[in-house]
Amino acid sequence: MIQAFPLNAPRVLITGGSRGIGARVALALAGRGYDITLSYRDKHKRAASVAAAITRAGRHCELVAGNLARQDELDDVVQRLAAHGPYNAVILNASGGLEPDKDLPYAMAINCYASVALATAVLPLCVGEANLIYVTSHSAHFYYHQPVLPSYAHVALSRQAGEQCLRRMSDMFARHNVRLHIISGDIVEGTITASLMDKQAPGFLRRRREQVGRLPSIAEFSDMIVDKALSRRAADTKATAHWCGSVEPYLVGRPTPEPCQVSS
Repeated sequence: MIQAFPLNAPRVLITGGSRGIGARVALALAGRGYDITLSYRDKHKRAASVAAAITRAGRHCELVAGNLARQDELDDVVQRLAAHGPYNAVILNASGGLEPDKDLPYAMAINCYASVALATAVLPLCVGEANLIYVTSHSAHFYYHQPVLPSYAHVALSRQAGEQCLRRMSDMFARHNVRLHIISGDIVEGTITASLMDKQAPGFLRRRREQVGRLPSIAEFSDMIVDKALSRRAADTKATAHWCGSVEPYLVGRPTPEPCQVSS
């Protein structure tokens, strides 16, 4: 049965939404009554499948394809995303660089430059008290605290750069009354990133599980993103960073949060 939602529903922009965490977040927010603008690179069938599920839930979904690592395509994607506003929340979930033959310039383009360009373009299109979520990893968020898996180092550095650039846009966020949330996750079970890291360093996931006990699931990480996307200023803890999964050994000597416990 299709649920009856308001015709003029609030809208959320999600990048990297054709599969995994992004797709799950999109479906969860549609179930809460939000229309979705979904940005993805080239997984057309998967993106169409997500859009169809959102339509069955009674909401609208606009699909915007494009490679955010290419400047010419990024400019076009930014224009098309802007056309679908205004937005009640923006979730910057797209990332890359761990694929074979991808180097630091590619990782910087998609994880840093694209995030800054998208944020700059859509902040003026956000309604009052909107939330902008930057999705990252512990290896990136705590980049300067602990050594990083060598094959992931360029990705971690680029995502750390993206986070720092967004933090330095605080005046623009304040001007448009938008709150920035950094959501960082440990290795998330079932993701492409986890599979690629384990392939490049056999036994990596097993050793990480043995170190911290368990790893967060796609469902747990997605639920935290949805929670922050829907959060209201009145109930805000004012914490900018939120951790999903163990932070051992990134913060030596500090208590380790339970999986998906919020910390500042």
